[in-house]
Amino acid sequence: VALLIQDAHTGSRFVESPVDGEQVPAFMGLVSLVHSVLSGRYIYVPTHHNIVLALFVILLLVLQNIAGASRAPAIAAASTVAAFVFCAIGLVVWGWYLPGGSILLVGGASVIVLAGARFLFTAAERARLSQQLIMGQTVQDLLLPTQRSGQVGDWEYKVVFRPHGPMSGDWLQQFTKPDDNVLVLAIGDVVGKGPSAALNTAVIANIWRDSERSWEQGQVDAAAFVARLNTSIAKTFLGRQHTTLQFAVIEGNRVRVLNCGGPGWLKVVPGERSTKVPLRARNPVGKMADDTPIDECTMYLNPGDYLIAYTDGVLDGTKSRYLFDQQLHGSSAQLTTDQGFATIEDCARAAATSDVLPDDFTLLMIRYAPVATSAHRLNTAG
Repeated sequence: VALLIQDAHTGSRFVESPVDGEQVPAFMGLVSLVHSVLSGRYIYVPTHHNIVLALFVILLLVLQNIAGASRAPAIAAASTVAAFVFCAIGLVVWGWYLPGGSILLVGGASVIVLAGARFLFTAAERARLSQQLIMGQTVQDLLLPTQRSGQVGDWEYKVVFRPHGPMSGDWLQQFTKPDDNVLVLAIGDVVGKGPSAALNTAVIANIWRDSERSWEQGQVDAAAFVARLNTSIAKTFLGRQHTTLQFAVIEGNRVRVLNCGGPGWLKVVPGERSTKVPLRARNPVGKMADDTPIDECTMYLNPGDYLIAYTDGVLDGTKSRYLFDQQLHGSSAQLTTDQGFATIEDCARAAATSDVLPDDFTLLMIRYAPVATSAHRLNTAG
């Protein structure tokens, strides 16, 4: 099209019609030229420099399509800028009635139109996906407990849950039976983020709610819960999804913990170095064999001691784990006050700055705080 426009426009505002030889305006010359080409009465042979310019325009169009297919913004930006340059040069050349102006102008405009259409389509698609993510986030929020801290018997707890994106890969659940001094807490990290993660957390929440009915009637069987959750995730996602699990059951003056694929549990004693709770490493839930034994550790803490669990991404690697331990050891005095949970969270955040990639932040903290110890702290503060 650009070549035909150029042939009708170059040299004069009037051209000779190849059909009947009369002088006609350029636009009518273009019409008659197209008619002649289609009827086979006129063969248009472009000059060499026109072919070169057309190849440049085709190259820009190819680059735009490659950029759209591979989502390469640098290629898209470079070809779009070149198209604007082509258009500017084409306008000047067009105004001077020199060869090649229409090729540059029409070709560059084609690339710009293609880039603009792709941008508008991408923006509309991004807005649609954003709405879906917001809806998914709302559903996910409804599946997670709203109460993130409290006290059951002589135990205090707090869960810090801060997703990195609209739909988190981390999750948390809790169950309390205050009359029997029973508290069940769990955190985990599913594979990936977005809709698949939200669907996985929905499966976990469903199994949790159903297990609560049996927990209301009797003791909390952690191994049975893990086995049931493992089977459900494996069958639902055909082995393509799984989740870590750090599970704690508080009953009276003892606490039972287990770990499946997560970083594990830390015991923190003010004034001492933190120690890792001895638990054998297990596969994540959803990738465990049916006959995998569940390793639990029953602990009796001293007044003022803490148990801490966190998901992947909070403290990744030896460096951040060492920094966290250093921060805790230097904040021993604050751990003996009512600001202990806030102190641990601050230490974890300070140590997590060494991580390379941002991630969800989920931190579970449990403290054994008998009434006598709490009264002693109040009297000391007074």
